[in-house]
Amino acid sequence: QYQLLFPIQQENPLSLNILQTLHLEDRYEADFHDVYRSRNDSETTMNIILSHIPAYVEYWDPITWKNGEKKWGAFIRERYEPYFSRYNINLMISGHQHNYQRGTSPKSNVTYIITGGAGGELDDQQVENYGFYEKTHITHHYGILTCHLNKKEIQWEAYT
Repeated sequence: QYQLLFPIQQENPLSLNILQTLHLEDRYEADFHDVYRSRNDSETTMNIILSHIPAYVEYWDPITWKNGEKKWGAFIRERYEPYFSRYNINLMISGHQHNYQRGTSPKSNVTYIITGGAGGELDDQQVENYGFYEKTHITHHYGILTCHLNKKEIQWEAYT
């Protein structure tokens, strides 16, 4: 069971947006920019993006990786990540890769969480090494995200 608790307070709102990554097409990029241009970033404490495809996939089937699936994360890195600092994105939570990874990219200062271990066959073959993931667990798991906005703190817990 997944539980997401977002205690949103008027003085410290949370921005939670879903990034369309199932079909990597240019037409969704304009929607992404429209959402963030219309907000007042000075009023937003936490900016979180949810997506299916991670920006940095390290574990996958090597054959399908070489046959083109490595382009999926590259698309997100090339098209969206350059704007993460401009739009003050703090956290990106994604799945797709069937295991758990967490780390902060020195390029964007965004914390990336891959939490794809709730079902399916685990991905245990490393196809890339981006060098910033602090935690990697090849196991089935689930996670709980708790936002303590009055403390400007996000609490993420993953359970195996």
